[in-house]
Amino acid sequence: MTIKKSYPALESALFLRGESKQIALNLGSKDKEKVMRKLESLPKEIVVEMEKFVERNSLAVVGACLVDGMPLHKCCRECLKAHTLLKAREMCLEQEKMELLNEAFAECGIGHEGFYINNGELVKIYSG
Repeated sequence: MTIKKSYPALESALFLRGESKQIALNLGSKDKEKVMRKLESLPKEIVVEMEKFVERNSLAVVGACLVDGMPLHKCCRECLKAHTLLKAREMCLEQEKMELLNEAFAECGIGHEGFYINNGELVKIYSG
């Protein structure tokens, strides 16, 4: 199986501050402020997990934070969505927060043909 690689322009990136660093999440949303509000209302644990995933699966460093110089990473948003939804289920995230996640990632698919990559490993997306 081949996973399609794409590198969208940074203009559509969304910057999210979590526990200690900034991560560039390209969710492809036209209304970044609306998506930002949804993500900011999520529990800190899921945001930190998203940050760790993006760092671990970075395709490129696309810049640096002007405030603290931390690198801004770019990863596959479909893989990020699959991993985030999986972790949210494992954390027993309440339904309202799950809906916020789905809305935040509305413009991208979940993984690639039933799989996503995490730290170089191919992970099967289970249904249920």
